[in-house]
Amino acid sequence: MSARLTPVQTALAIAAAILLATSVLLGATYFESLAQRDQVDGQLQSLERAFASLTAGSSQSQSAEAPFPAAPPGIDVADAIVRAARETGNEVLGFQASAVGSDQVGSGTYKVVKLTLRLRSGPTTLARFFDRVEQSGIATLVFDNIDVTASGDRWDVSVDLLTYARGA
Repeated sequence: MSARLTPVQTALAIAAAILLATSVLLGATYFESLAQRDQVDGQLQSLERAFASLTAGSSQSQSAEAPFPAAPPGIDVADAIVRAARETGNEVLGFQASAVGSDQVGSGTYKVVKLTLRLRSGPTTLARFFDRVEQSGIATLVFDNIDVTASGDRWDVSVDLLTYARGA
């Protein structure tokens, strides 16, 4: 005696098999994305530690050593920043300079120029870039509004660099 499935039972069995295969595929994709997220989190934590150590050491030494310049930086500072990005292995996607106006810092008012840099980078090359700019001697440069978006194995980074000069 052989058991035969009715057409409805056959359709239900096929639907169940399709749902099972879909569940397995979605589960595998989910666990793969978790692994990628953990990897990116590890890279981000490494970058944050490197960035924190760079900014922690710079704020003390710059405030004591370097007075604010009389005029906002010129094209040479912009060139130095773009060159530092390229020399450290980052791809420069865009660069824009704009005058922000003035900013009250403590008891002084300072002229501010904003340089917006867009890069395609990885964690190591981005950390090298921050280090290179930090060691460049631009005393009144501040990294601001850093936005990092994963794009495959590379990162799309947008960072505002603010430069300050005396008087408003």
